[in-house]
Amino acid sequence: MSPQKGLVKRSRAEVIDEDAEIARTAELLIITADRFDESHRMIANRVAQLEDMLLEHRISETAVDRLEWFTKLPSLQAPHSFSALCQYYYNLRTQVN
Repeated sequence: MSPQKGLVKRSRAEVIDEDAEIARTAELLIITADRFDESHRMIANRVAQLEDMLLEHRISETAVDRLEWFTKLPSLQAPHSFSALCQYYYNLRTQVN
């Protein structure tokens, strides 16, 4: 199964048009992979883990929505990995709740 299809299939969000959501997720993975020089599968796995970790704290945010949010962040000058960015986000979100 492709990373984009896996993310959409496991999502807790209600998806009306699954094919469109898979296509949107594929585009987001391309953008993120280019920005962080990481594989699509690694990014998909990490953002899925982030979704699960947040849910343990009763923070309901889907992996695809977080992926989209991360693509809108300004580019970082320091060499941060996507995994590190997910960890920073998790730390901030769980401290607020």
